[in-house]
Amino acid sequence: MSKTQRPPGSPVPSALPTRTSPLTRCLQRDNRGCVLACIAILAGRRYDEIAALAETQGWLDEIRRRGTHRDKRQALLALVRVRTGHGVCCGQWTQVRQLALVTLRYPDCGTQHSVVYDPVAGGVLDPNPAIREDVRRDFSNMPIIRYLPILRLPSARERARRSHEAAGYGVVLGIAATSVSAKPRSAPETRRQRLGVPD
Repeated sequence: MSKTQRPPGSPVPSALPTRTSPLTRCLQRDNRGCVLACIAILAGRRYDEIAALAETQGWLDEIRRRGTHRDKRQALLALVRVRTGHGVCCGQWTQVRQLALVTLRYPDCGTQHSVVYDPVAGGVLDPNPAIREDVRRDFSNMPIIRYLPILRLPSARERARRSHEAAGYGVVLGIAATSVSAKPRSAPETRRQRLGVPD
């Protein structure tokens, strides 16, 4: 198959992507950590950073036991500045026309698995360590049930600021949580000097 040909059943991008470089695959380190790994892929971060972020919210133990609930997934995406559209239920890969967080379901074992479809890479970034390929294109072996369109990725500046405090949550990515009630440092000396009042 030539590079210009698409595998049967593969997505058909509706427009040229604005990105020129594909995303980087990240492997999950927990049995149910596929969503955390997918968020790391989209945010351009490491798995342990996203896991630490989930831990600061008190979610990591539950995620390891049961997986990532939809509400927690959306909250984590917002914290790393990934903007999404509304989820779309679908049964065919041809319905996916943009960068997306995709949910697969394997009927034989009744499990669900999350992957990232990257149109720039021309395939799927699967966080499962058992998958050897960095980019999967065997779409017939990936039964899709829904996808979440990705509307905005973090900017290069946002990705570089790994210690950036997440707005409204009082946590620092990859670092221990900080209290949102902590008093900011004041500068009374500066105000006195500005008003001409001696110390």
